[in-house]
Amino acid sequence: MPILVTDARGRSGLKIVYIITKASPIGGAQIHVRDLAAAIAAQGHAPAVITSGSGTFIGGLRALHIPVRTLRHL
Repeated sequence: MPILVTDARGRSGLKIVYIITKASPIGGAQIHVRDLAAAIAAQGHAPAVITSGSGTFIGGLRALHIPVRTLRHL
């Protein structure tokens, strides 16, 4: 069963995690994950992304206030 979360403004939404194996180079998969996470956040949900590596993909997600967790081995 999905878990609803409530933020400080009283909005409820789902916690959603997207996993993508590599942050760089940026390609279609990274763009798709970024756009999905941004759209889900705009609907009041709480997306997060798990990836490996570094680069502009991670910076772009953080600029959108989407939490990113990087793993050394993914």
